[in-house]
Amino acid sequence: RRESFWDPGLPLGGLLRGRKFEAELARVLDLVGVQRIEQCRVPFAAVVHDVLKRRPLALEHGDLAAAIRASCTVPLMFRPLWHAGRLLVDGGVSDRLGRTALRPGERVLVHYLPSRRRWPRRIAVPSVDGFDAEVLVTPDVPALGPFALERAPEAYAVTERFASAWLDESR
Repeated sequence: RRESFWDPGLPLGGLLRGRKFEAELARVLDLVGVQRIEQCRVPFAAVVHDVLKRRPLALEHGDLAAAIRASCTVPLMFRPLWHAGRLLVDGGVSDRLGRTALRPGERVLVHYLPSRRRWPRRIAVPSVDGFDAEVLVTPDVPALGPFALERAPEAYAVTERFASAWLDESR
C-alpha cells in the first residue's frame, strides 16, 4: 500500500523521506520477531553505497529495518539515509550484484527482474564475470511502481513460483 511508505517532502536528494518505509519494515519484522541482522535465520548482508567514501559497503550487523531501507534507497526516489555516521544509498549504485557481501568460495544467486518499461534502455542481465554465480531471470513479471502497486501480489506470486521451481530443479 502506498500509504505505508509515501512520505514526500522537500526534494533534498529524493522525493520520499523514507521514514514511513522504514517504520513499515520494522512493523513487519516485529511480526516475525527479527529486529537485528544477527537474528536472521539465513545469513544476510545488505549491500549499500557509502556516498561520502564513494564505495560499496556490506551491512552485516545492526538494525535490520535500517539496513533494508538503506539498500532500497534508490537515488532520487528516497533520500539518502544517515546511518551509523554514514550517508547511505542503494548498493546498486556501485555494486549492482552485491559482490561486496560475498566471502571467498561463496556462490550467489542473481535473481534479475527484467525491466517492464515501455522503452527499456537496455535489455541485459547484469554481468557475473569473476565469481561463481547462477543467474535466474524471471519472465512475465507484471510491471510495478509507486503508482502501480495493486499488481504487487501477482508479481510476488509469479516470482515466488518461478524461483521455487528453479530451486527445486537445482537440488
